[in-house]
Amino acid sequence: MSTTNAHVVVLAGGSGTRLWPASRQDRPKFLLDLGGGESLLEAALRRALLLTPPDRVHVVTGASHEAHTRAIAKQLGIGSTIVEPSARDTAPALCLATTVIARSEPEALIVSTPADHVIETDSNQWVATMSTMLEIALRGDLACVGITPTHPDTAYGYILAPGSSHTPQRVVSFKEKPDRVTAESYLQADGCLWNSAIMAWSANSFVQHMETHASAVLAGVQAAISEPDHVDPVAWSRVPRVAIDYALLEPAATAGSVVVVPGTFDWADIGTWNAWAGRSPTSAQRNLLAVEAEGAVLYADPAVDRRRYAIFGLDDIVVVDTDDAVLITDRAHCADLKRLVARIGDLGWDDLL
Repeated sequence: MSTTNAHVVVLAGGSGTRLWPASRQDRPKFLLDLGGGESLLEAALRRALLLTPPDRVHVVTGASHEAHTRAIAKQLGIGSTIVEPSARDTAPALCLATTVIARSEPEALIVSTPADHVIETDSNQWVATMSTMLEIALRGDLACVGITPTHPDTAYGYILAPGSSHTPQRVVSFKEKPDRVTAESYLQADGCLWNSAIMAWSANSFVQHMETHASAVLAGVQAAISEPDHVDPVAWSRVPRVAIDYALLEPAATAGSVVVVPGTFDWADIGTWNAWAGRSPTSAQRNLLAVEAEGAVLYADPAVDRRRYAIFGLDDIVVVDTDDAVLITDRAHCADLKRLVARIGDLGWDDLL
Protein backbone atom coordinates (compact mmCIF):
# COMPACT_ATOMS: atom_id res chain seq x y z
CA MET A 1 0.00 0.00 0.00
CA SER A 2 1.04 3.64 -0.32
CA THR A 3 2.62 5.18 2.78
CA THR A 4 1.95 8.81 1.82
CA ASN A 5 -1.15 9.07 4.03
CA ALA A 6 0.61 7.68 7.07
CA HIS A 7 1.92 9.71 9.97
CA VAL A 8 5.41 9.03 11.31
CA VAL A 9 6.29 9.59 14.96
CA VAL A 10 9.99 9.87 15.80
CA LEU A 11 10.82 9.38 19.49
CA ALA A 12 13.72 11.63 20.49
CA GLY A 13 14.51 11.04 24.15
CA GLY A 14 17.28 9.82 26.41
CA SER A 15 19.33 10.70 29.45
CA GLY A 16 22.77 10.82 27.82
CA THR A 17 24.52 8.23 30.01
CA ARG A 18 25.11 5.22 27.79
CA LEU A 19 27.60 6.92 25.46
CA TRP A 20 29.13 9.28 28.01
CA PRO A 21 31.14 11.52 27.73
CA ALA A 22 30.13 12.16 24.11
CA SER A 23 26.49 12.10 25.16
CA ARG A 24 25.27 14.29 28.02
CA GLN A 25 21.94 15.30 29.54
CA ASP A 26 21.71 18.21 27.09
CA ARG A 27 23.18 16.18 24.22
CA PRO A 28 21.74 12.65 24.29
CA LYS A 29 22.60 10.00 21.74
CA PHE A 30 20.08 11.11 19.12
CA LEU A 31 21.91 14.44 18.77
CA LEU A 32 25.28 12.77 18.12
CA ASP A 33 26.96 12.11 14.79
CA LEU A 34 28.39 8.62 15.18
CA GLY A 35 30.19 8.70 11.88
CA GLY A 36 27.35 9.07 9.39
CA GLY A 37 27.93 12.76 8.72
CA GLU A 38 24.73 13.88 10.50
CA SER A 39 23.02 13.40 13.84
CA LEU A 40 21.04 10.21 14.38
CA LEU A 41 17.89 12.35 14.69
CA GLU A 42 18.45 13.93 11.30
CA ALA A 43 18.97 10.51 9.72
CA ALA A 44 15.73 9.25 11.33
CA LEU A 45 13.79 12.25 10.03
CA ARG A 46 15.14 11.72 6.52
CA ARG A 47 13.89 8.13 6.62
CA ALA A 48 10.51 9.40 7.83
CA LEU A 49 10.31 11.73 4.84
CA LEU A 50 10.72 8.74 2.53
CA LEU A 51 7.33 7.61 3.80
CA THR A 52 5.21 10.73 4.07
CA PRO A 53 5.23 14.55 3.61
CA PRO A 54 6.83 16.82 6.25
CA ASP A 55 3.49 17.92 7.68
CA ARG A 56 2.77 14.31 8.69
CA VAL A 57 6.03 13.77 10.56
CA HIS A 58 6.03 14.39 14.32
CA VAL A 59 8.93 14.44 16.78
CA VAL A 60 8.33 13.66 20.44
CA THR A 61 11.01 15.04 22.72
CA GLY A 62 11.62 16.38 26.21
CA ALA A 63 11.51 20.00 27.25
CA SER A 64 15.29 20.15 27.73
CA HIS A 65 15.90 19.03 24.13
CA GLU A 66 13.14 21.03 22.49
CA ALA A 67 15.31 23.78 20.99
CA HIS A 68 17.84 21.44 19.38
CA THR A 69 15.13 19.11 18.13
CA ARG A 70 13.00 21.89 16.63
CA ALA A 71 16.04 23.35 14.87
CA ILE A 72 16.95 20.04 13.23
CA ALA A 73 13.34 19.32 12.25
CA LYS A 74 12.83 22.82 10.86
CA GLN A 75 15.77 22.38 8.49
CA LEU A 76 13.86 19.48 6.92
CA GLY A 77 10.54 21.32 6.77
CA ILE A 78 9.08 19.46 9.74
CA GLY A 79 7.07 21.64 12.09
CA SER A 80 5.33 19.23 14.48
CA THR A 81 7.31 18.82 17.69
CA ILE A 82 5.40 17.32 20.62
CA VAL A 83 7.06 18.18 23.91
CA GLU A 84 6.82 16.07 27.07
CA PRO A 85 7.09 18.14 30.26
CA SER A 86 9.04 15.26 31.85
CA ALA A 87 10.24 11.81 30.82
CA ARG A 88 7.64 9.10 31.41
CA ASP A 89 9.11 6.41 29.07
CA THR A 90 7.84 5.24 25.69
CA ALA A 91 4.27 4.17 26.47
CA PRO A 92 3.10 7.65 27.56
CA ALA A 93 5.15 9.29 24.79
CA LEU A 94 3.56 7.19 22.05
CA CYS A 95 0.12 7.50 23.62
CA LEU A 96 0.58 11.28 23.65
CA ALA A 97 1.58 11.42 19.98
CA THR A 98 -1.20 9.08 18.89
CA THR A 99 -3.80 11.08 20.82
CA VAL A 100 -2.62 14.35 19.27
CA ILE A 101 -2.77 12.89 15.76
CA ALA A 102 -6.12 11.18 16.32
CA ARG A 103 -7.82 14.43 17.33
CA SER A 104 -7.64 15.63 13.73
CA GLU A 105 -7.55 12.22 12.04
CA PRO A 106 -9.14 9.39 14.07
CA GLU A 107 -8.45 6.79 11.37
CA ALA A 108 -4.78 7.74 10.98
CA LEU A 109 -2.16 5.07 10.35
CA ILE A 110 0.99 5.70 12.36
CA VAL A 111 4.58 4.46 12.13
CA SER A 112 6.75 4.94 15.20
CA THR A 113 10.54 4.83 15.11
CA PRO A 114 13.30 5.74 17.59
CA ALA A 115 15.52 8.71 16.77
CA ASP A 116 18.71 7.13 18.10
CA HIS A 117 19.16 3.89 16.16
CA VAL A 118 21.57 3.31 13.30
CA ILE A 119 19.81 2.02 10.18
CA GLU A 120 21.41 1.44 6.81
CA THR A 121 18.98 0.69 4.00
CA ASP A 122 18.03 1.84 0.54
CA SER A 123 14.81 3.78 0.15
CA ASN A 124 12.90 1.02 -1.68
CA GLN A 125 13.70 -1.56 0.99
CA TRP A 126 12.71 0.82 3.79
CA VAL A 127 9.44 1.87 2.18
CA ALA A 128 8.50 -1.74 1.36
CA THR A 129 8.97 -2.85 4.98
CA MET A 130 6.97 0.08 6.35
CA SER A 131 4.21 -0.52 3.78
CA THR A 132 3.86 -4.12 4.95
CA MET A 133 3.57 -2.91 8.53
CA LEU A 134 0.87 -0.40 7.58
CA GLU A 135 -1.15 -3.09 5.81
CA ILE A 136 -1.12 -5.05 9.08
CA ALA A 137 -2.04 -1.93 11.07
CA LEU A 138 -4.96 -1.29 8.74
CA ARG A 139 -6.47 -4.62 9.90
CA GLY A 140 -6.39 -3.47 13.52
CA ASP A 141 -3.30 -5.39 14.65
CA LEU A 142 -0.17 -3.87 16.12
CA ALA A 143 2.86 -4.34 13.87
CA CYS A 144 6.57 -4.31 14.67
CA VAL A 145 9.83 -4.90 12.84
CA GLY A 146 12.12 -7.75 13.86
CA ILE A 147 15.76 -8.06 12.83
CA THR A 148 17.53 -11.39 12.34
CA PRO A 149 20.17 -11.63 15.11
CA THR A 150 23.81 -11.80 14.07
CA HIS A 151 25.19 -12.53 17.55
CA PRO A 152 23.83 -13.33 21.03
CA ASP A 153 23.41 -9.77 22.26
CA THR A 154 22.24 -9.43 25.87
CA ALA A 155 21.46 -5.71 25.54
CA TYR A 156 18.64 -6.19 23.03
CA GLY A 157 15.05 -7.26 23.41
CA TYR A 158 13.88 -10.32 21.44
CA ILE A 159 10.67 -11.14 19.62
CA LEU A 160 9.56 -14.77 19.64
CA ALA A 161 7.43 -15.64 16.61
CA PRO A 162 7.90 -19.26 15.55
CA GLY A 163 7.62 -19.74 11.81
CA SER A 164 9.34 -18.32 8.79
CA SER A 165 11.79 -15.51 9.50
CA HIS A 166 11.13 -14.13 6.02
CA THR A 167 7.39 -13.40 6.21
CA PRO A 168 5.14 -11.66 8.77
CA GLN A 169 4.27 -13.85 11.73
CA ARG A 170 2.05 -13.48 14.76
CA VAL A 171 4.14 -12.79 17.86
CA VAL A 172 4.03 -15.25 20.73
CA SER A 173 6.00 -13.19 23.24
CA PHE A 174 8.66 -10.54 23.85
CA LYS A 175 11.76 -11.22 25.94
CA GLU A 176 13.77 -8.26 27.23
CA LYS A 177 17.58 -8.38 27.57
CA PRO A 178 18.19 -12.09 28.22
CA ASP A 179 21.30 -13.53 29.81
CA ARG A 180 24.10 -14.83 27.61
CA VAL A 181 22.99 -18.48 27.62
CA THR A 182 19.41 -17.55 26.72
CA ALA A 183 20.57 -15.16 23.99
CA GLU A 184 22.69 -17.93 22.48
CA SER A 185 19.69 -20.26 22.46
CA TYR A 186 17.61 -17.59 20.72
CA LEU A 187 20.26 -17.32 18.03
CA GLN A 188 19.74 -20.98 17.18
CA ALA A 189 15.95 -20.99 17.48
CA ASP A 190 13.44 -20.57 14.68
CA GLY A 191 11.54 -17.28 14.69
CA CYS A 192 13.61 -15.33 17.22
CA LEU A 193 14.31 -11.77 16.16
CA TRP A 194 15.75 -8.63 17.68
CA ASN A 195 13.13 -6.07 18.64
CA SER A 196 13.92 -2.96 16.57
CA ALA A 197 11.34 -0.79 18.41
CA ILE A 198 9.91 0.24 15.02
CA MET A 199 6.12 -0.16 15.16
CA ALA A 200 2.89 0.70 13.37
CA TRP A 201 -0.80 0.90 14.25
CA SER A 202 -3.99 2.71 13.44
CA ALA A 203 -4.90 5.45 15.89
CA ASN A 204 -8.30 4.02 16.79
CA SER A 205 -7.01 0.46 17.30
CA PHE A 206 -4.13 1.78 19.42
CA VAL A 207 -6.62 3.45 21.75
CA GLN A 208 -8.66 0.25 21.94
CA HIS A 209 -5.60 -1.84 22.78
CA MET A 210 -4.51 0.70 25.39
CA GLU A 211 -7.97 0.65 26.98
CA THR A 212 -7.65 -3.12 27.28
CA HIS A 213 -4.03 -3.45 28.42
CA ALA A 214 -2.86 -0.08 29.76
CA SER A 215 -5.92 1.91 30.74
CA ALA A 216 -4.13 3.88 33.47
CA VAL A 217 -1.58 5.21 30.97
CA LEU A 218 -4.28 6.12 28.46
CA ALA A 219 -6.44 7.88 31.05
CA GLY A 220 -3.47 9.76 32.46
CA VAL A 221 -2.32 10.99 29.06
CA GLN A 222 -5.83 12.06 28.05
CA ALA A 223 -6.22 13.97 31.31
CA ALA A 224 -2.88 15.71 30.80
CA ILE A 225 -3.83 17.02 27.34
CA SER A 226 -7.37 18.12 28.09
CA GLU A 227 -6.54 21.43 26.39
CA PRO A 228 -5.48 21.37 22.71
CA ASP A 229 -1.73 21.79 22.13
CA HIS A 230 -1.00 21.89 25.85
CA VAL A 231 0.32 19.17 28.15
CA ASP A 232 -0.27 19.97 31.80
CA PRO A 233 3.01 19.20 33.61
CA VAL A 234 1.39 18.31 36.93
CA ALA A 235 -1.10 15.89 35.37
CA TRP A 236 1.65 14.51 33.13
CA SER A 237 3.84 13.74 36.15
CA ARG A 238 1.09 11.44 37.41
CA VAL A 239 1.05 9.30 34.24
CA PRO A 240 2.58 5.87 34.98
CA ARG A 241 6.19 5.64 33.80
CA VAL A 242 6.38 2.49 31.66
CA ALA A 243 7.84 1.28 28.36
CA ILE A 244 5.52 0.45 25.46
CA ASP A 245 6.85 -3.13 25.44
CA TYR A 246 5.66 -3.84 28.98
CA ALA A 247 2.50 -1.73 28.88
CA LEU A 248 1.12 -2.79 25.52
CA LEU A 249 3.15 -5.08 23.28
CA GLU A 250 3.64 -7.96 25.72
CA PRO A 251 -0.02 -8.30 26.79
CA ALA A 252 -1.24 -7.64 23.24
CA ALA A 253 1.05 -10.40 21.95
CA THR A 254 -0.39 -12.79 24.53
CA ALA A 255 -3.82 -11.85 23.17
CA GLY A 256 -2.65 -12.59 19.61
CA SER A 257 -2.80 -8.98 18.38
CA VAL A 258 0.85 -8.33 17.40
CA VAL A 259 2.46 -9.23 14.08
CA VAL A 260 6.19 -9.00 13.39
CA VAL A 261 7.53 -8.03 9.97
CA PRO A 262 11.11 -9.20 9.28
CA GLY A 263 13.37 -6.27 8.53
CA THR A 264 16.04 -7.05 5.96
CA PHE A 265 17.97 -3.84 6.49
CA ASP A 266 21.06 -3.28 8.62
CA TRP A 267 20.02 -2.10 12.09
CA ALA A 268 21.67 -1.44 15.44
CA ASP A 269 20.84 0.27 18.70
CA ILE A 270 24.24 1.66 19.60
CA GLY A 271 23.77 1.41 23.33
CA THR A 272 27.42 1.07 24.32
CA TRP A 273 30.85 2.06 23.01
CA ASN A 274 31.47 -1.63 22.56
CA ALA A 275 28.54 -1.80 20.14
CA TRP A 276 29.79 1.30 18.32
CA ALA A 277 33.22 -0.28 17.82
CA GLY A 278 31.96 -2.64 15.15
CA ARG A 279 30.46 0.27 13.21
CA SER A 280 33.01 3.02 13.72
CA PRO A 281 34.07 4.59 10.42
CA THR A 282 37.60 4.11 9.20
CA SER A 283 38.23 7.79 9.91
CA ALA A 284 37.79 7.11 13.65
CA GLN A 285 40.97 5.04 13.61
CA ARG A 286 43.15 7.26 11.46
CA ASN A 287 44.87 8.85 14.46
CA LEU A 288 45.23 5.61 16.42
CA LEU A 289 48.39 3.55 16.82
CA ALA A 290 47.74 0.28 18.67
CA VAL A 291 50.73 -1.98 19.33
CA GLU A 292 50.23 -5.30 21.13
CA ALA A 293 46.75 -3.97 21.83
CA GLU A 294 43.93 -6.01 20.33
CA GLY A 295 40.38 -4.68 20.09
CA ALA A 296 41.16 -1.05 20.87
CA VAL A 297 38.19 1.34 20.48
CA LEU A 298 38.58 5.07 19.92
CA TYR A 299 36.01 7.84 19.61
CA ALA A 300 37.29 11.40 19.27
CA ASP A 301 34.96 14.38 19.26
CA PRO A 302 35.55 16.68 16.26
CA ALA A 303 36.77 19.33 18.71
CA VAL A 304 39.78 17.15 19.57
CA ASP A 305 40.15 15.39 16.25
CA ARG A 306 43.66 16.81 15.86
CA ARG A 307 44.97 14.59 18.69
CA ARG A 308 46.78 11.30 18.08
CA TYR A 309 46.53 8.25 20.29
CA ALA A 310 49.04 5.50 21.05
CA ILE A 311 47.96 2.39 22.93
CA PHE A 312 50.61 -0.13 23.90
CA GLY A 313 50.08 -3.48 25.59
CA LEU A 314 46.42 -3.08 26.59
CA ASP A 315 43.76 -5.24 24.95
CA ASP A 316 40.11 -4.21 24.54
CA ILE A 317 40.73 -0.69 25.81
CA VAL A 318 38.13 2.01 25.07
CA VAL A 319 39.09 5.68 24.82
CA VAL A 320 36.46 8.40 24.32
CA ASP A 321 37.92 11.87 24.01
CA THR A 322 35.83 15.03 24.14
CA ASP A 323 36.73 18.67 24.64
CA ASP A 324 36.28 18.55 28.44
CA ALA A 325 36.48 14.89 29.48
CA VAL A 326 38.26 11.65 28.56
CA LEU A 327 36.83 8.21 29.28
CA ILE A 328 39.29 5.32 29.63
CA THR A 329 37.70 1.91 30.19
CA ASP A 330 37.54 -1.51 28.58
CA ARG A 331 34.92 -3.33 26.58
CA ALA A 332 33.76 -5.37 29.56
CA HIS A 333 32.68 -2.23 31.47
CA CYS A 334 31.06 -0.31 28.59
CA ALA A 335 27.57 -1.54 29.34
CA ASP A 336 27.68 -0.21 32.91
CA LEU A 337 28.54 3.45 32.41
CA LYS A 338 25.53 4.56 34.44
CA ARG A 339 27.48 3.59 37.59
CA LEU A 340 30.36 5.82 36.54
CA VAL A 341 28.12 8.74 35.62
CA ALA A 342 26.42 8.48 39.02
CA ARG A 343 29.80 8.84 40.73
CA ILE A 344 30.56 11.90 38.60
CA GLY A 345 27.36 13.45 39.93
CA ASP A 346 28.38 12.58 43.48
CA LEU A 347 31.65 14.49 42.97
CA GLY A 348 29.71 17.59 41.95
CA TRP A 349 31.08 17.60 38.38
CA ASP A 350 27.67 18.68 37.12
CA ASP A 351 29.19 20.34 34.06
CA LEU A 352 30.12 16.86 32.79
CA LEU A 353 26.64 15.37 33.14
